[in-house]
Amino acid sequence: MDVSMRMDQGLRLYEIALSQDDVDEICSGFPEAPFLIGMHGPTCARFEIHDGVRMSESWEAAPDDTYIFNFGGVEAPIPPSGVSPEEFDRLSEIFYTRIEDALSNLGRLPMVMDYGGLLGRRTIGYVEMSVAEK
Repeated sequence: MDVSMRMDQGLRLYEIALSQDDVDEICSGFPEAPFLIGMHGPTCARFEIHDGVRMSESWEAAPDDTYIFNFGGVEAPIPPSGVSPEEFDRLSEIFYTRIEDALSNLGRLPMVMDYGGLLGRRTIGYVEMSVAEK
């Protein structure tokens, strides 16, 4: 995951570029770690994509303010019992395509932080994500 940042209308706009390997990691349920991480070095911003049942509508700052996270997930086709290897592969491809399409079509999402009390939730920037072509 490559992360870059620029200013847009006075707020930070982080652009996250996912490789096909990143999409593979998300589709496989994160076997190496419980999430996918990307860092933007100059601002020390750490981004995490966690396994979820749907795509989040915003990026959230963690309660301890150490990272920004999002949940990535889509409806997965459920293979029937006794499914053939060919049918399993076909259903897997449907799932992979759904994840990739969902990640590619998120658009610009707000990055929010909950300050609590009177300040409440505030937009502190935006995140745009793209997926590398196959």
